[in-house]
Amino acid sequence: MQISQHVELKFVTQVGGESEITKSFSWLQALLNQILMLYLKIRLIISEKLNKDVILSGASPEQAAEEVNKIVVAAGKKTWS
Repeated sequence: MQISQHVELKFVTQVGGESEITKSFSWLQALLNQILMLYLKIRLIISEKLNKDVILSGASPEQAAEEVNKIVVAAGKKTWS
């Protein structure tokens, strides 16, 4: 038995058989949607806080938006590289 077949068999067994696979994927999709929504809410809160802080440091709202965008992009590159 190849490794991929073993992993597939183990997965099918863990979810309760082939008939339960669709339910498992539906549950996983719902969970991933919740995680994505939580991530987006957190990112929005952080961006708003950063924006306020940059404005308080003397930047215009336009400059603040630009600086926050730079910070977010830099953080993303650091995280995913």
